[in-house]
Amino acid sequence: VTAAVQVYQPTLLIAEIDGPVSIADLGHAPKMSANWSLAQMSLRGTPRAPQRVSFAADRMIVDRSGDKLERVFTAGHAELHGRIVSGTVAENPVIDVATNLVAASAPALHPLATQPLDFDADTRLVGLKNFAPKSWAERFREIQQAGGRVEVRSMRLKQGELLAIASGTLKLT
Repeated sequence: VTAAVQVYQPTLLIAEIDGPVSIADLGHAPKMSANWSLAQMSLRGTPRAPQRVSFAADRMIVDRSGDKLERVFTAGHAELHGRIVSGTVAENPVIDVATNLVAASAPALHPLATQPLDFDADTRLVGLKNFAPKSWAERFREIQQAGGRVEVRSMRLKQGELLAIASGTLKLT
């Protein structure tokens, strides 16, 4: 990782990450590995009060190890951007999330995701209480009780001849 913080903008961290990266339990073989030709990340804010995070990678490949190597995800280009638009990390954060995938596939996810696709989404998550560690079930219950929702401002998926465009609101019941 090569990172830089500028003296005149001390709350902005910019980094370039060299691959590959592997995830493993201590003393065991890697469970997951990822590689790319270029990966960049930026963080704005402070450790106690983050404001936004962005990640972009070109020619990304993610594999899962096990009895045999399994391709989990590939993309010609992948971007993920998140920012807190109101609240704080500790109290009622409202988060904007933008995603862009070009020539992406996820064969381990579903057979339909084997063929490359392009995906763009602009969403907002409302209803989190905080970012404290907890189980998914507990987090979903918390969002539901707060009347939380995912506002899909725009979503576009193109795969071969298929084009799907959507917007709306998703709620937990």
